[in-house]
Amino acid sequence: MLKDEKRYDFLPKKKWKNLTKKEFSNLQSYQTNYVHYKKITEEIDQLKKLIEEKKEKLKTYSHKLMRINYEIDHLRTDYHFSFSIYKVKNKNYYNCSIGRRGRIPKNGTLGSPRLIENHLRQHYKRRKDKIEELEKIGWNKFIRNEVNDKSGKSKVRDRIIDMIMKDKTLRSFTLNRKLLFPIK
Repeated sequence: MLKDEKRYDFLPKKKWKNLTKKEFSNLQSYQTNYVHYKKITEEIDQLKKLIEEKKEKLKTYSHKLMRINYEIDHLRTDYHFSFSIYKVKNKNYYNCSIGRRGRIPKNGTLGSPRLIENHLRQHYKRRKDKIEELEKIGWNKFIRNEVNDKSGKSKVRDRIIDMIMKDKTLRSFTLNRKLLFPIK
C-alpha cells in the first residue's frame, strides 16, 4: 500500500537516535524510499503534462499535413508509377509498361531476351557489379530491380522521372530498351 503522506514525521529527527537499531534502520529506509517514491510520482505528473502538450502539437502538425497533402497529391499521381514487363503472345518478344493512377499506361518495346541481355551488357560494360547481378538474377528481374530502386541510385528510374517531368502524358517519348538503357 503506497501513501502520499509522510509516515515518519510523527517523531522529530533529533529523537531518532533514541530508537533501537532496527527501528532506526526501518524508519530511515522508509524515509529514503518515500523520497524516491515522491520524486518519481512528480516526474510521472510532469511527463503526463508533457504528453498532453505533445498531443496538442501533434494535432497541429496533423492538420498542416492534411492541408499540404492536398497540395502535393498531384505529384503522387504524376510520379508514382508501376513498371511491368510482359511477353507478347505467341512470340519470344517482350514489352514493358509504365502505369500511373489516373493516366493511360505508356507501353514500350524491349525485344527478344537475347537482344535485351546483349543491350544491358553493352550499357553496363564498365560496371562489373551490374554485369554480375544481371548474370545472377536474369535480365527480367534485373530490369525490374533497376526501375523500382527508390534509393536514389537508379539512373533508369531517374530517366523515367525526367521523362515525366518533361511530358506528364509521356506521349512525346517512345519507350524502349534504348531509351531506358542508352548506349553511347
